[in-house]
Amino acid sequence: MAIRPKHKVEGFSFSKASLEYTERCSICQDLIRIAEKPHSDFISSQTIKKQLGPGRGQFFYHIRFLREKGLISQKFGRLHSKKAEQGYQIYFKKRLPVETIGRQVGFKNFHSIIQEHKASGWDVPPLPFTYDSNNRRKILKMRSLLGSHK
Repeated sequence: MAIRPKHKVEGFSFSKASLEYTERCSICQDLIRIAEKPHSDFISSQTIKKQLGPGRGQFFYHIRFLREKGLISQKFGRLHSKKAEQGYQIYFKKRLPVETIGRQVGFKNFHSIIQEHKASGWDVPPLPFTYDSNNRRKILKMRSLLGSHK
């Protein structure tokens, strides 16, 4: 049995045969294309399957293979909740308060989901803003004072 030369790509080593396989495999190529999108770790596995199209069997085999080779993130395809995906889409695009996002997608405590993902090593950006009642009171008071002078 011949020993295949190893190739290094971004700190990962894998055989030339596995590199050739990923270049030929249309499912692997589609998964890599989807994984290159921003915030791709927050795309649910159902959405990924839908984007791949019908007749794309052995989805998890290809994901596992690409994770092992380091070609996609370890978190890619691990989100299983469609509601969480919708919540994260709003979180990244509209930057609304977390409580508002939770109500829109049907979660009672979306903030705890974010905290769980942060604790497990997901790259969740910081909250857009936090609620501070004293600061809010000052802003409302300033608005009421400015509104009374008109």
